[in-house]
Amino acid sequence: MSTSEDADDILSEIEMYMEEERRKERPDYHNTVYCDRHLGVKMCLATSWGTVEYGDTSVDANANLLWYCPKPGCDRHYEPTMFGYHVNEQGRRLQTDGKKQPRGNHPGLPFMFIEKSGDGRRYRCPLYKCDERGPLVAEAVVDEEIYPPPDPLANLKGDERKRAMEMLIFQSFAAVSGLPIDEGSPEHRDPEYPDILCTILGRKYWFELGQVIHREVAEKVNPKRRTESKTADAGRWVFLRPGATVCRSREEQGDKEVHDRRCARRFDSPLRFSVRKCDCRSTAV
Repeated sequence: MSTSEDADDILSEIEMYMEEERRKERPDYHNTVYCDRHLGVKMCLATSWGTVEYGDTSVDANANLLWYCPKPGCDRHYEPTMFGYHVNEQGRRLQTDGKKQPRGNHPGLPFMFIEKSGDGRRYRCPLYKCDERGPLVAEAVVDEEIYPPPDPLANLKGDERKRAMEMLIFQSFAAVSGLPIDEGSPEHRDPEYPDILCTILGRKYWFELGQVIHREVAEKVNPKRRTESKTADAGRWVFLRPGATVCRSREEQGDKEVHDRRCARRFDSPLRFSVRKCDCRSTAV
């Protein structure tokens, strides 16, 4: 083996060692975390997007890995560096109790997580390859298997996934809107038309779905995405309800161009529906 090859191998080993040391300064997201309210339930790892607004002019979005409890009705989450175990309900501020939680003996004082220890549960430092243990939580715990509900969109791609997502959101909207939407009537139509067609007390209505999201957030979450919206009310969906006598089907209208032009000009008051808070109200957009 040549001298240069020896030097390359040594350099590679040094880089691997340095990367291993850097990993020890960060949380290990392969940890098996248990819920602090349901000690027998393993929490699930997920990605959460958080937004920070800077006045009315700028907003930032950052991805954050955290664990959540899959047990129905439980809102407990665990994040190792900033919040520890906390309640994270849609549409509400985080509810933390960090002062009561054990912390690791490292810079930043990471929050310990609850791990399985024999038949019981004990706190442990979340950092990579750290063996620091905290107080015992329980001497014996019965494991409880909770399986998260399957994602109905998991096997869908492209336009099929988009259409399924739109229908799920519309169905959520219909369930809380109070509108007398005829059961089984919502359906998709051609792309040239508004997203959803349904009947309300036998009359046809079209609904166009759009997400109200800050431009900077949209571009950071998906750089290829372009939006003309400048509002900072991220995470909401707007439903535009055209007048039933204006937006008719292509067969009834007979003229696609006239249909498109009239649909673009006349709409009833937009309905704003919050997926986070699960509410619906008529409002100006």
